[in-house]
Amino acid sequence: MSKKTKKRATAAHHLSTFASVFQYGRDRVTIADWIQAWRIAESPVMPRTYPLMEVYDMVCIDAEVITAINNRKNKVLGEPFLVLDSESNYQEAATKKLRGSWFDDFINAVLDAEFYGYSLIEIGQTLNDGDYSIKEINTVERRNIIPGRGLVLPYPFSAYQEGIDFSAEYLKRWYIFCHSKRFPLGLLLYAAPYAILSRDALVKHAEFNRDYGKPYKIVHTDKEGEERREVLDALLNVEEELNGVFDIEEKVEIAFPSGGGGTVDTFDKMDEKASKKLLKIIQGHVKLSNDTDGGAQTYMNKDSIAKTPSEEIREYDMARVESVVNEELFPRLLDFNYPLAGHSFIFLDTYLRELQRQKKSISEKALELALSHFEVSTAEFEKATGIKVKKKATLPVDQNMKAVVKKNAENDTNTNTATDSEANQETGNQVDSTSNLDTNVEVAKNQDFFKYGSVTLPIRDKKLWASLLPDIEVRDLYICPKAGVYGYEDTPHITALYGLHALPNALKKLEALLSTQQEMEVQLTAISVFDQKDKDYEVLKFEVTSPALVALHEALKAELKHTLQYETYQPHATIAFIKKGTAKKYTLTQLEQPIKLSLSEAIYSDGRGNKTLIKL
Repeated sequence: MSKKTKKRATAAHHLSTFASVFQYGRDRVTIADWIQAWRIAESPVMPRTYPLMEVYDMVCIDAEVITAINNRKNKVLGEPFLVLDSESNYQEAATKKLRGSWFDDFINAVLDAEFYGYSLIEIGQTLNDGDYSIKEINTVERRNIIPGRGLVLPYPFSAYQEGIDFSAEYLKRWYIFCHSKRFPLGLLLYAAPYAILSRDALVKHAEFNRDYGKPYKIVHTDKEGEERREVLDALLNVEEELNGVFDIEEKVEIAFPSGGGGTVDTFDKMDEKASKKLLKIIQGHVKLSNDTDGGAQTYMNKDSIAKTPSEEIREYDMARVESVVNEELFPRLLDFNYPLAGHSFIFLDTYLRELQRQKKSISEKALELALSHFEVSTAEFEKATGIKVKKKATLPVDQNMKAVVKKNAENDTNTNTATDSEANQETGNQVDSTSNLDTNVEVAKNQDFFKYGSVTLPIRDKKLWASLLPDIEVRDLYICPKAGVYGYEDTPHITALYGLHALPNALKKLEALLSTQQEMEVQLTAISVFDQKDKDYEVLKFEVTSPALVALHEALKAELKHTLQYETYQPHATIAFIKKGTAKKYTLTQLEQPIKLSLSEAIYSDGRGNKTLIKL
C-alpha cells in the first residue's frame, strides 16, 4: 500500500469522535430502572443500549465492583507475552513491536467486553510518522452502539438512519468489534441488582446515623409557659436536633426500628451478602484479592491440575485476548507493515502450560519408541510428538534415553510443583510395587495426593542438574508408566521435612517461619543409594551437606505438627529410581568436588494436591 493510499484511508470516519454523548445520566438507579433498561436493550423491534450503559456507569461507582473488575483485568494486563513464528520460535523484534501503551489499551478494551458485553475498538486513528505504526487505541462510546444492527449513532437517542455501519468494508481495517458470546450484555447485567442493593444499604446506614447517631438531650422540668420555652431555647442553642423538654412526671421512650438482628446488623448482613454475590459474579469467588487463602475451593480440571476458580478465569481471559489478537488484530497490523507474517501471539503463562502438557505427552511417547527399539522416520516422529527432527540421532540407545531425560530436565519450566523423592513419599516420579514394564506403556495416573504434606526446596538450575546426572543404562532404570515413574527424577529438589499434617494454620505458620529465612546454601557431596527392602527399586541420590538446611528441618519440626517417617534426617536430592541391585556401578563414580547450590524458594504441599510457592 502506498503512502498516499494510507493517508486517504486514515481520512475515513473516526467513529470515536463521531459518537457523542449529549448528557450522561447520573440519576439514582433503582431495580426497576435496571429491569427497564434490560428490556430496552433486548427489544426485538428497536433495541437501545444507552439506558443499560448508564446503569452500568452507576454500578461501577461502587468501590467493590470497580476494584473487583480491575483486580481481574490486572491479572492479564501485567502478564508477559511472546510472538512466535510458524516454527514456534520466539521472535524478539516482533514482540517488541507490541510493547507500548496502545497495546495495553487494546487488551484492556478486549477484557472490558466481558463486563459490558462488547467493545468497538478503533485502531490507527493516529499513526506514528514514518513507519505508520499504531500510536493509540480508542474505544467507541458504548451508549451509541447498537450491537445487533452493527450501527454507531451520533447520539445515543439518534434515529437508526443517522448511524454508520461499523462493519462496512471501508471501515473494517480500522475497527475491531469484540463481543462476549457468553454474556451478550456483559457480566455487569448480573452484578447490577446487587450493586444497587449494596448502595441502598449504604444510604440507609447514612440516614440511620443522621437520625439516630447523635446523642439525645432530654430535660425534665416543672417550669411552665415562658420559663419552659427558655429551657427549650437554651437546648436548641446547643444543638438544633434531637432535643426535648418534658414534664417531670412524663415518661420518655425512644424507639429504634428493629430487624432480625437489630437495625445495624440487618443492613450489615444485607450489604455483606450483596458484596459476596458481586465478587462471585465478577471474579468467580468471594475473596477480593485472590482465592488461594480459603476464598474458594480448589478443584481438579481436565488436565488433573489443581486449580482455583480465579486461575481458571484468568486462563479464560488470556485465551480470549490471544484469539482476538491473532484472529483480528494481527491481520490488520500486517496491513500496517508490521513484521508479523505467519506469526502468532501467546501469553508466557499459556506458553509454559502448553510446554508442560506437551512434555507429559511426549515423555510417554518417546519412552514407548525407545523401549520398543523401533526405527521411526522423522515425519512419523514429528506427527506423533510435535517435535521437528533435523537429523537422526546416532547415539547408543542408553545414551539416547539419557539425552531425552536431560532435555526434558532443561526444558522443564513448571514452577508450581514440588516433589519428595523418598520411597512412598511425594515425588515427580511416583513409584509403586507393580511389575516393571518393558514394552507395554500405560498412561500414568495422577497420584498427587498423599497422606502427609511436605516442605521442599526446588533446584531451579536445570542445565547444571542435567550436567551432573550419571550415565545410567536404560535397562537399569526403574520404569513404571502406570505409576508415573520414568527412571530419572524430573523435578529435582531437596526435602526439608516430610510428614506435615494438613492443618488450617500450617501454611501461615510456615510462611512466618520462612519470612526471615535467607537463601539456603547446600552442597552435593557424593552419590549414594537408598535401598528399599520391600520394593523392586532403589533410589539413587546425591548426598547433601548443609548446616542451614538441618537447622531449617529442626525449626519446622518444632513449629509444625508432623509425623516423622524416619528417625534420622538424611538430606538428599534424588537422581533416579533404578532396579534393585544395579546401584553399585553408579555409586563408585563420585563427584570430583562438592557442587554448591543456592536455593531461594520453598514449596509447601499440604498432602491434598495443593501447593504453595514461598520465596525465601
